[in-house]
Amino acid sequence: MNGLNATEYKYFNPAGPSDPNYKVVGLGDLNGDKKSDIVYQHAVTKELAVWFMNGLNLVSGAMLNPSAPSDPSFLAGAVADYNGDGKADIVFDNGAVLAIWFMNGANLQQGDFLSTAFGETGWRAVGP
Repeated sequence: MNGLNATEYKYFNPAGPSDPNYKVVGLGDLNGDKKSDIVYQHAVTKELAVWFMNGLNLVSGAMLNPSAPSDPSFLAGAVADYNGDGKADIVFDNGAVLAIWFMNGANLQQGDFLSTAFGETGWRAVGP
């Protein structure tokens, strides 16, 4: 980009998952290699997957472990390093409550509910 003007277009290699039900949740460095990875969540099954990337190129893909929240009402909404360990984490919400998965690559290290809830229903978490 140059301000608001696109100067070049490039596609990921491959361009996306073969199953169109996988939607991008966010980008973040899940494995600590200083390169952004792509986190997907399946619109139907709620399963989560990660593409470990090298620039625009897929290095490897993996299902997260566990592959989905135990409560299917929780949707992933943000991916960033929330605990400062150099590896991105995932924030979820169910429209009323926030939860977080602290990740190490594709593996959940610790999950917790956040102390602040929306106070109203119908809100969704979004973020980096």
